[in-house]
Amino acid sequence: MFRKDARQQMLEAAIKKQILVPTRDVHYFAKWFDLNHDGQKEAVVYVASPSLCGSGGCNTYVFQWDASKAMYEQIGHIPTSQPPIMATPQRSKGWNNLRIRRSSKRFVEMHFQEQRYRPITSELASDPVYGATLIEPYEHYLEGLSLYD
Repeated sequence: MFRKDARQQMLEAAIKKQILVPTRDVHYFAKWFDLNHDGQKEAVVYVASPSLCGSGGCNTYVFQWDASKAMYEQIGHIPTSQPPIMATPQRSKGWNNLRIRRSSKRFVEMHFQEQRYRPITSELASDPVYGATLIEPYEHYLEGLSLYD
């Protein structure tokens, strides 16, 4: 069985704060990536669950470690999203932009503004995907880690 380390457990505590109705079928996919190039990796998280997601997808979150509070803080959220989720080489305020699929052929790009990630366009064309893939497409949500095990 997979043992979760302290970083994983703290991230899960932050994810659980975002879940209004906790159910045992909540799974997530996470990738740590240094989005602002300060040597500390942020967590990009895609939460997947039949009870929390709709036909357009599930929620994607970005969390940053706050050493003064000893916890992860949410610095970005995009509802109804789908993998792949990518960090592009382009930056805003020193942070990599994120590109997240919103439908089978459309992507939204998120830029870092006012201390958090915000969508900058409602829809982008389905131009070629580029950048570092943080969350890969998956076949079944059970491939993710269980949030409530």
